[in-house]
Amino acid sequence: MREFLRGIVLLSALLSATIGALGQPALDISLKHVSCFKGADAEISIELKSWGGNVIVQWENPSTMETDIIVVTEPMSQIVFPMNGKNQTPISAGEIVLTVIEVQSANSIAPTKHRFIISEPENVSYKSSSPAAGGKDGRIEFTTPTSQDLFKYQYSVDGGITFQNSPVFEQLTEGEYHVQVRVTSSATTCFIDEVVLL
Repeated sequence: MREFLRGIVLLSALLSATIGALGQPALDISLKHVSCFKGADAEISIELKSWGGNVIVQWENPSTMETDIIVVTEPMSQIVFPMNGKNQTPISAGEIVLTVIEVQSANSIAPTKHRFIISEPENVSYKSSSPAAGGKDGRIEFTTPTSQDLFKYQYSVDGGITFQNSPVFEQLTEGEYHVQVRVTSSATTCFIDEVVLL
């Protein structure tokens, strides 16, 4: 009798461990951060590796109250927010809480939560120096955002007609210059409502 009870205890422990493992679906999370100051072009990619039932995935930004959700009812190797989301809500910078719930038959497993930060670059800023009277030694230099590991940027002083990789514009004459910055990979433009007078 004692051995029988011991066997039941071991079986119960095994079942609990199995259910716990099923309730923690294996996943990998990768982020694409916001490319422009106050932008909302971030992406959250979730690779689902295994699960034992339907999966509910939700992200939310507690500070902005933005949120989106998807219910996965059939095998799907990857979820991308906002592309696969129910409302396709744009994602801006800030703390993101990702909740994953696995539903097996009529039972739902306790949700797992993942917290991470979506970052954004600084706003467009520059410094300038006017040319000498009648001269061509004026200068505009963009100080932010600058190209780094996450994004590469291009710069314009003619309202976006032409762009260059360098943030420095030299040999400028007196006049008005309309400054813009764009993301090289996507051509997303980071606007600044300001005209530089040299």
